[in-house]
Amino acid sequence: MKSLRKVPFFNKLGILTGGLGMYLATFGCWVLLIASIGTAYNSKLILIGHTWGDSEGILSKIEREAVEKGRKKKLAFHYEYTLTYEIAGEEYINTCYKYFDEEENSYEEGQRVAIEYCEKMPQYARIAGTDAVPHATWVAIFPLVLLIGFFAGWIAVLLKNVKSISLLKSGALTRGVLDRKEAHPNDKEDKPTYTYYFTFSVNGKSYTVKAISHKEELLEDEPTEKILYDPSNPDRAFVYDSLPHLPSMDEEGNLSRKSYFFSILGYILLNLVGLFVLFCTMILVQ
Repeated sequence: MKSLRKVPFFNKLGILTGGLGMYLATFGCWVLLIASIGTAYNSKLILIGHTWGDSEGILSKIEREAVEKGRKKKLAFHYEYTLTYEIAGEEYINTCYKYFDEEENSYEEGQRVAIEYCEKMPQYARIAGTDAVPHATWVAIFPLVLLIGFFAGWIAVLLKNVKSISLLKSGALTRGVLDRKEAHPNDKEDKPTYTYYFTFSVNGKSYTVKAISHKEELLEDEPTEKILYDPSNPDRAFVYDSLPHLPSMDEEGNLSRKSYFFSILGYILLNLVGLFVLFCTMILVQ
């Protein structure tokens, strides 16, 4: 019969949102979400599928820069045209962009020019043949792909923490022996990350559980390490010391008290800062 342990609610919340992996995944998701929104509003992605109307505006500023394009470093000229125009009684200012192989500018500052504007988002306008935004579509897609990857990582860490809570409540405690460890490639020599493989026995049958850590002092400080496993399915197991954000457990399987106040507070503050920066970004890109 499974031995049940009482895990207080705030301990569950602290374990669920705790650990370096959860903080890094959450931080990465916020950064990439904000970057995705910022780049989307400055790339052609935001304008896909929209219709354009015709109007007139004043070419208030022209900027030219000589740049090298492509692998052959071919000289080209990048022009930025700042437009001032009025749509439905409201004045807008937008910059449009164009690359020329030669100095082909045929416009002058202060000139009145025909423009095209996005009917649903009139803050975007361009001279025919130019781009209303500075970046191509792929520039916005790149952080979106990274965001999906980080979000998948966040889900993986969350499920790992859920598993930890489940085994804390009903898991059985045993000891495992280190079978081998493998260094991760391209890690720093002074502090490499290892994948540890521990073996343990349940009812005469041998099982293997792995743990990933760069803290050798946690997983190599004893001849054997604590393993918490599911008695009904010993393949569900983890090396206890590989998750330092868990409360300590004695040899009888009793949990000690641990405060998660600062851990929970830190995670809440991290998300509040993310929401604030996201809100500011949404205002700035409008």
